[in-house]
Amino acid sequence: MMSHLDAELGYTVFLGVWGNHGPTIVYRVEGSKSSPLLELRIGSVLPLLSSALGRNFLSFLPDRITQEMVERELAMIEGNARIQYASDIPKSIEDVLQMKMRVRQKGLSNCQDALLPHFTSLAAPIFDQAGAIVAGITVMGPSPLLDPNAKTEVVPILLKCSADVSAAAG
Repeated sequence: MMSHLDAELGYTVFLGVWGNHGPTIVYRVEGSKSSPLLELRIGSVLPLLSSALGRNFLSFLPDRITQEMVERELAMIEGNARIQYASDIPKSIEDVLQMKMRVRQKGLSNCQDALLPHFTSLAAPIFDQAGAIVAGITVMGPSPLLDPNAKTEVVPILLKCSADVSAAAG
């Protein structure tokens, strides 16, 4: 399924799960439209607030699981000028709550120029038979090519893939 998504879209695709320390990449396929992302390898643990995968887990996991990590990341944002400059990173609990609501409504998260400058990522959750998030699929590519607001085929294809994997998972 992931190789099919990469072949159809041409962007780097990640599969991530919730690991011991947060959202963790467990599978990756390089896309033909993307340069190799050496910073993000299998085993990389991603932040909740500044990664699309993290935003999916944050939006669909119970707060008791994510609260401590959110508080830690918000505290780090205060002292980091580069992160504060990124406009779509939540900077307060109120921002986090609004972001979670948007992700739940859309069934998809995006993150632009936050985790890696000049890259955009879109992520969709994978749910088990009980409706709990068990994984997430992320598509990542250069920001000029992967615009989350553009009318492209990326969003519907990503959402269909995550729905298909969710159905297969339960």
